[in-house]
Amino acid sequence: MLIEEIVRSCVHESVARVAVASIGSKFYAEIEEVAASYGMTLGGFVALSVQRFARHGDEAELRAVRLAMTGAQEPILAGLHRILCIMLAAGIPSDSVRRRERRPRLRAADIGRSEMTERYDYAC
Repeated sequence: MLIEEIVRSCVHESVARVAVASIGSKFYAEIEEVAASYGMTLGGFVALSVQRFARHGDEAELRAVRLAMTGAQEPILAGLHRILCIMLAAGIPSDSVRRRERRPRLRAADIGRSEMTERYDYAC
């Protein structure tokens, strides 16, 4: 399944960094800023977020990722984008890592497929 491929690939910081760069420069900058607010590198933040999603993602979140991947030109990147949007909405990437300010929590059902923009430079 493609979600497992995202998890297998993006646990490696260098792969995670390149994958986010492939999504688009605006998204890369946003993730880099959030990662810095946790005192982490972008690759480390993405790898940790993907691992946490794999462990704690609920069925609604998994459906949201599958929906984002369905029919996408680049389903792996679309799935990674959705996973990161879900994790950003959750506000905390790991129980052991705390951010200086927290974002409001959203449910996966609140994040609709229509919120994604054209290929590259997706927006959460």
